[in-house]
Amino acid sequence: MTDKTPSRFRKLLPILLVAAVLIVSQHWWRIDLALNPIDPQQVANSQVVMYSTSWCGYCAKARKFFKSAQIPFIERNIENTPEAMRQYEQLGGQGVPLLVVNQQTLQGFNTKAIRRALAKNSH
Repeated sequence: MTDKTPSRFRKLLPILLVAAVLIVSQHWWRIDLALNPIDPQQVANSQVVMYSTSWCGYCAKARKFFKSAQIPFIERNIENTPEAMRQYEQLGGQGVPLLVVNQQTLQGFNTKAIRRALAKNSH
């Protein structure tokens, strides 16, 4: 039995490594936030608006990111509010989430871009 155990493990190792990489890549923003917290001064005078839908997975990630980083934000659901949809279209929205961070429009959930937009406001 001990002779087969290393062989089985070697066969499973590539699968386990791929699974681990997928899990880490899906939650990298959480790891990054824990290692590099956002400076509260960057958030203090910032304004963040997220144009979203209820079904969008990246919108859910953005919500979690903002809450975890203690970044206050306004969410405007483009499915439920005609005014939100008009604003989204005026901003050139082509997908969700569409973020406006300190008057800078960001398409999609990109923590590096969010951090840069927040940092510009703190100078």
